[in-house]
Amino acid sequence: MRLLAKLLLCLILGYALAVYLAIPASPEVIFWRSVNDRRDQEIAAIRQQHPEQPILFFTGGSSCAFSIDPKVIEEKCGMPAFNLGLPVSAGPKYLLHQALEKTHPGDTLVICLEPDLLTYPEDFKASQFSFAMALSARQPSAAAGGSSFGTSLSLREYLNLSRPGPGYVSTWIAKKFTGKGYRYEPKDLRYHGRTETPVSDPSLPRAGVKSVTETCPTARELLATFQTAAKQKGVRLLYSMPWILTAENAAGQNRAANLKILSSINTQIPTVDDGYQGVATDPAYFADSGLHLSAIGSSLRSKALADALQAKLKQPH
Repeated sequence: MRLLAKLLLCLILGYALAVYLAIPASPEVIFWRSVNDRRDQEIAAIRQQHPEQPILFFTGGSSCAFSIDPKVIEEKCGMPAFNLGLPVSAGPKYLLHQALEKTHPGDTLVICLEPDLLTYPEDFKASQFSFAMALSARQPSAAAGGSSFGTSLSLREYLNLSRPGPGYVSTWIAKKFTGKGYRYEPKDLRYHGRTETPVSDPSLPRAGVKSVTETCPTARELLATFQTAAKQKGVRLLYSMPWILTAENAAGQNRAANLKILSSINTQIPTVDDGYQGVATDPAYFADSGLHLSAIGSSLRSKALADALQAKLKQPH
């Protein structure tokens, strides 16, 4: 019995250590939780100062976090704006749900999900990152989409998502020994949620010709469910496609393909045309990846998007 008790104690302690490494000690979670907390504080301040003022929100993966400049949007559209972008590893259900939770009736939420999330068949399950973020906020069901999608986590998912894999553990230990932290720092967070990195990589790979021209059935179901949740809350939805660094010889074909994807999305959620159709060919517009815009790229995209948004916002819901 003593041996069994010792084994059980070791199992509990081992699991507790795994949970600690995956959530409170994760540099990625620590950074993005601080980003989320700051966004919440700023949103609360706007709500308190102007309780009846609608807010314009943007959500999506990290391509959204690095590309939408709320200051530019506010100057053009005349209303408060917030960037709620998070790492794409959070998954579309969490990205959409956490954004809708911050809205009030009368607000507008612009979805800026990466095209791959909507064009390739996925089951859109919770990820370790979304679970860690949701659990840190004491809302674990949000990892699976929560009330926006009517889903929650099973016991098996709780157990699997709360422990890191061997790859994560080895990377965490290596970073501790080398003194390297997460790739982004608090100073990279800018006005109303935008993220910016000083890293520049002119040798970034360019996207080639794409063949997919419509959203997949799973994504259409996802958007339909979310549209219903937003409508019940009185929130207007719009969609804007992120820019992707693209090879010159693939730009024309990809714009044509993206126009078809946008047309497919538009049958469910009105799209906002910024004139680029998700394609940019100048590496100066990008920072440390082909989806993360630099300060120059962010300014250009935000101005183009704001011009297009002005007309959309004047239309009735």
